[in-house]
Amino acid sequence: MGKTGLGLTVLSVLLMAALAGCGGNPPSSSQAPPEEYVKRYPGEYYTELSDYSSIHVEDKDGGDISPIAIDLWYAANEIYDVDDMKMFDMEYSDTILHNTAYNELYNYDAVVGDVFTQAAIAQLEGAGLNDIMEPLIVKQDGKTYRKAPYKTGYSYSRALTDMQVKERTGERVTLAVTYTFTDHKISDDVPADFTIANVDGIWLVDDYVCPGTHPG
Repeated sequence: MGKTGLGLTVLSVLLMAALAGCGGNPPSSSQAPPEEYVKRYPGEYYTELSDYSSIHVEDKDGGDISPIAIDLWYAANEIYDVDDMKMFDMEYSDTILHNTAYNELYNYDAVVGDVFTQAAIAQLEGAGLNDIMEPLIVKQDGKTYRKAPYKTGYSYSRALTDMQVKERTGERVTLAVTYTFTDHKISDDVPADFTIANVDGIWLVDDYVCPGTHPG
């Protein structure tokens, strides 16, 4: 066999191997993304008490982004939750600011930048608590603080019951989310809008103010 024939044979073998490796089909966009891309919340949210099998969220190309949407819901709500101790490296002793207790967050910018767009960060930093609008987040002297724990331990993220696509515009999806506080005797589903956006290939929360806080 001449060099030309040998070269063509080698190319044919390589092509067949490549097609076999791909299963003969292009990769499906509906496949779940790799774990390092999906997980923003470091805790566990798929428990025996949760059933998210009915949640199905697709991107504009029909790809399944349900795991991303659920995980961003958890991460976003835990960032808002003053009782959370998973999202941030933080100081657990209190600092008194605005006549109330706050905890310093050491890795604030890295955490919120991995979960929120700039628009959603502005919402977070403008959010207030209680009737007197105590700021949830305080930045002072180059440090960032979040209101110290004062609630009873409930979490909006852990009360998630359903997500339905309300609007899809390009790389932006608004979800109608329902949650139920069974532990607190609230049996009716409560709705909330939760918007995520694909920014340079990464899904982030783009529009959301956690229930229990007031927008600035």
